Amino acid sequence: MNRRSFFSQAGLTAGALVVARKGGSAKGRGGDKNKKPPREQYQASLKGLPETNRIRPKVAAGLEPYVPSEQQPWDEQRVGHLLRRTMFGAKLDHIKMALKKAPGEVVDMLLADKPLPNPPGNWVSENWDYDGSSSADRKRDAGRMKQLRNWWIELMLSDEFSIREKLTLFWHDHFATEYLTVRCPQWEYGYLNTLRKNALGNFKQFVTDMTTDPAMLDYLDGRLSTKGRPNENYGRELQELFTMGVGNYTEDDIKEAARALTGWTIPLLVNQRPRYVWAIQSAFVPSRHDDGEKTFLGQTGNWDYKDIIDIIFQQDVTAKFICRKLYREFVYEVADETIVDQLAQIFRRNNYDLKPVLSTLFKSAHFFDNAMIGAHISNPLEFGIGNCRSLNISNSNIDYLFLEGKVLGMEIFQPPNVAGWPAYRTWISSSLLPTRWAFSDSIVNGTMPSKYRFKVDVLAYARLFDDPNDARQLVTDIATHLINYPMSQNQLNFLLDALLQGAPEYEWNIDAPNAEFRLRSFLVALLRMPESQLS
Repeated sequence: MNRRSFFSQAGLTAGALVVARKGGSAKGRGGDKNKKPPREQYQASLKGLPETNRIRPKVAAGLEPYVPSEQQPWDEQRVGHLLRRTMFGAKLDHIKMALKKAPGEVVDMLLADKPLPNPPGNWVSENWDYDGSSSADRKRDAGRMKQLRNWWIELMLSDEFSIREKLTLFWHDHFATEYLTVRCPQWEYGYLNTLRKNALGNFKQFVTDMTTDPAMLDYLDGRLSTKGRPNENYGRELQELFTMGVGNYTEDDIKEAARALTGWTIPLLVNQRPRYVWAIQSAFVPSRHDDGEKTFLGQTGNWDYKDIIDIIFQQDVTAKFICRKLYREFVYEVADETIVDQLAQIFRRNNYDLKPVLSTLFKSAHFFDNAMIGAHISNPLEFGIGNCRSLNISNSNIDYLFLEGKVLGMEIFQPPNVAGWPAYRTWISSSLLPTRWAFSDSIVNGTMPSKYRFKVDVLAYARLFDDPNDARQLVTDIATHLINYPMSQNQLNFLLDALLQGAPEYEWNIDAPNAEFRLRSFLVALLRMPESQLS
């Protein structure tokens, strides 16, 4: 299906067409996957590297705990800032609950461990029985993949008070794989489970688990890597994208890492071409492993994959690389290197546990500084799912939200390449902004095609606020809730005009026959403001 068809199906404007990002296509299980463009095309997206020529806000506050004050109160704006950065949108009842608690207590709640969700179906534990000539098998797997992606979007929508799904998406971008290359829904479920269970855990263990994850072994050809024929794909990305970053290893280190990583594969249980049955767990085969002496990052020995990971985590740059990526995702797109260095020290001191780093960051005066509020461009899922959650929409159509992410450049399970999504300012352009407006218009007015149709109950939403019959106060309250950026008086007056539509202020009544129409006009205007793209 081409990009124009997506817009036609989703009810979005044709004028907002964007360039399609097509994933790699596997040509047989051992063929050329053509999974990524030349490295120079995505060099700019290596988000863990320092940026020395970019301007960032001057913020004096550091990692000392944020203490509410008259100048920086613990109010709806700061609570909304914390919730939007750590979840998808900020629901009004969550904001009201958080206002009654201390900032540190709220952060602890967001970072608390929780049980893994039930899987989307029993098929996740079945071996992958696939006949390349069978349209029924292709249809079955397409259905399972749709079920998996919808299950995840539903978890994003329904997550009550936790950072976990937001972090799972972050790690999906970090340890990127593409479904059109992997093709096995069971492996993709296992991969997502690896992301989720490690999202707040120990990063060294995370890397260890991902190294032998079946989806990653398939995506970067690790399952084909053997003694005498080591494949360098994962050895390169392990160092460049997943742990240390460009400039901290040599080509010889890539080659030696590839040798150490040999031996892991995905067992082929049945080989009756064109029918294959693959296991859903990886396995180590000693005869496939290169057990010779290797020199990696200056250390020589009979290294295996765990030894390689141990040596990588002995490098100070590893902690800085990951902390810089976390900073850029959750604080500001240009990292404060002083803060990164301090976070990296905490990371190393805690043996690479992620939770102490995130706890320190989210509780810090630096995170809550005025300059950081409303300074993050929402990615497509933050924008789409976040607005549905914030508007208290209970009947969102999952397929429509998936399409919204896809046409705006963020198709889950299908990032553009192994480096993930470029992100940051690439989320906004002259073509993408009208598409975002079309989406926000559609969830307010229900103007998407009938098979997707849903919309906000504007009267019920307005009645969530303290005084819905005070037009000026209602405009201020809703603007404060939905836009985490200070509104000027001129902007508030513009929004008030959109609500009143020429009527005097005293005539506004939430129970009036035309109140619903006016509220929808007001919300359309509000969500089309530039500030609505920020969180």
